[in-house]
Amino acid sequence: MTTISFTALRNAFDFVSSGSPYEQIAYICLESGAIYWVSDSIKLDEEVPDDYNTVDSFFRKRGAYRRFKELLQAQALSEKWLRFEAEACEQALVDWCQEQYIKLIDAPLT
Repeated sequence: MTTISFTALRNAFDFVSSGSPYEQIAYICLESGAIYWVSDSIKLDEEVPDDYNTVDSFFRKRGAYRRFKELLQAQALSEKWLRFEAEACEQALVDWCQEQYIKLIDAPLT
């Protein structure tokens, strides 16, 4: 489990919220707990991981998910991604049901 400071998380949230949609983004590295901030309009001193710009460019044109999956295969991360994707989807469905006051009788253990 990744551990981060709530204050750092809130600062990243405020940073992203202060710009136009997609102008400023922030994400958490689940391996290190580092929070990376990226802005189209503000020069930041922080470095982003090497693959960030590669992946970011994928999602600017058609075929993004295919290229993303190819990158995962090249780095032997496909299985890890598939596990993450399945768990995130299950959690999103459970969360949505809770928000809608829908009781699940066979909810996965979270």
